[in-house]
Amino acid sequence: MGHDETLAAVLAAYSDAAHETREIVDSISDLGQAVPVPPGVPWFPQDVDAWSVRWVLLHLIAETARHAGHADLVREAVDGATAFPLMAAAEGWPATPWMQPWEPKI
Repeated sequence: MGHDETLAAVLAAYSDAAHETREIVDSISDLGQAVPVPPGVPWFPQDVDAWSVRWVLLHLIAETARHAGHADLVREAVDGATAFPLMAAAEGWPATPWMQPWEPKI
């Protein structure tokens, strides 16, 4: 986030991108369709001409999960909360012997 951005604006932009992605994916009838690999990009393999739409979508899912995991690490370092206790607190899950919903430390 930039200094001039708000959380609401960032979340809205992410939601817009997700909606646009969903519309594009819904319009594709063949997930085996080839997606050309741009030539001359050093981080792409030089021996691959194309990936399938399916591969690209799975790659997007993996990258989103990886970066969300990075954000989790940073966020956890701030207050110690981890994913499942946070989800429990946000969604009102009941406490169990093995997991307590997160509460801020005062």
